[in-house]
Amino acid sequence: MAKIIEKKFATVKKSQKIAMGIGDLGYCLISSAFSTFFLFFGNVVMGIPGTLVGIAIACGTLWEAVAEPVLGYFTDNNKDRFFGRRHGFIILGIFFMAAANIFVWSIPQAWGIVSKFIYLIVGIILLESCHTLYATPSNALSIDISDDYNERSSIQSYKSVFYIAGMLLPALLLGYLQRPTDAFPDGRFNPQSYLNLAYLGSACVLIFGLFMILGTYSHVPRLIGNAQRNADEDKPPSGIKAIYKAFFTSIKNKNFRSIVLGYSISMMASTFLITLGFHTLTFTFKTTSTQMYLLIFLLFAMTILGQPLWLWISIKTEKKKALMVGLSTTLVGSGLLFLMFLFRAKINAILASNGFALIFMALPLMVCGLGIGVLFSLPLALVGDTVIMSKAETNKEKAGTYAGFMTLAYKGSQAIGQLIIGGLLDAIGFREGSYAQSPGVESALGWMFCIGVAVSIIGGILAFSKFSLKKEDVNAVMEKIQDA
Repeated sequence: MAKIIEKKFATVKKSQKIAMGIGDLGYCLISSAFSTFFLFFGNVVMGIPGTLVGIAIACGTLWEAVAEPVLGYFTDNNKDRFFGRRHGFIILGIFFMAAANIFVWSIPQAWGIVSKFIYLIVGIILLESCHTLYATPSNALSIDISDDYNERSSIQSYKSVFYIAGMLLPALLLGYLQRPTDAFPDGRFNPQSYLNLAYLGSACVLIFGLFMILGTYSHVPRLIGNAQRNADEDKPPSGIKAIYKAFFTSIKNKNFRSIVLGYSISMMASTFLITLGFHTLTFTFKTTSTQMYLLIFLLFAMTILGQPLWLWISIKTEKKKALMVGLSTTLVGSGLLFLMFLFRAKINAILASNGFALIFMALPLMVCGLGIGVLFSLPLALVGDTVIMSKAETNKEKAGTYAGFMTLAYKGSQAIGQLIIGGLLDAIGFREGSYAQSPGVESALGWMFCIGVAVSIIGGILAFSKFSLKKEDVNAVMEKIQDA
């Protein structure tokens, strides 16, 4: 086993964990607004066929597959004496992301479908590139800032609370911005409301991102020193071919492969739950704008409230066990969603006369939210453990590479999910740009919604079951590092 000279576990202050979380709050406000509402915005508000919107999103992910290995390589091997490996990239990501976010929501409504489609591709590629420029080094920083098994889980738990809050904010803000007007009695169809949200999101990512930089900068000298002491005697791979080879060979690690596959598949459940949920709640369950945003609020609120539970289970037992319990909870919630769909006629009738009936729709979504919240903290914490084991075996720094692969996995699962949803919307005869749908389309939306969540969660459970790294394995390696 290669010798690693680090002898002390890093201690990250609570204020610094909060700073990392606040940085994720701004980033997620932008990325969540895009992943949650952009398919509805492009398809229903802008009148672009769902398949074309899905293809444009997929193009952004394909570009990430090309750019991510290079970024992962540079963030692992960057030797900047002032910003260290990660902070310089994060700063660039903050400013470029703020500009690209406004651009992508500024589609000229008077343009034809082909022109809008080309605009979408360009805007999405720009935005997804900026997302990656921030997310990959930020996630890598949260991994290599500490070598303690439980502290890494704690860091990801803090980050996930703010990340999920960032997922919640767009719904709350849109609920306010989409107030009825004479031109748009239902504010969900008002294109200006989405652009106003983009302005707010870009302002937040600048303010919160800079707060994160200032809050964690004190760790830069230590991290630079660790990188210099642990530098491998061999030169890092040079040349594009070698960089891509080093990036994609990381998937040969059995435990890391299990995390990537499980994360990619199970995160598609959130795409069905949230992105398609916007269509389903609007047309199948015929909720008002206020009712829909209240349901989305409760969904996200439960993902936040569940974070201490998943952290407690992971500390008392294993991270994998906590992950499996969370996914199983989501599977139970998907069963309740199916019941809600089957009895939607009665629920809708009661809802029309008594708003309290909204609780029947809220409970399944809250159970799903509680369970799916585990995906926003523990998979990346498992990656941190895998990085430690990999570093002990090879003496090579791969936090950026592994974090980059996770970013790509997340974006890829979103893109595939939205491409599937977009194609299915066209297949069932969904009328883009229309305020009403046929009964057959309304029913088909419900089936897509329920089946998509359940299948994704089952696939994720099967993939995560292959993960075999134990807490005692990681602690044994860390003891050897500490004694070295």
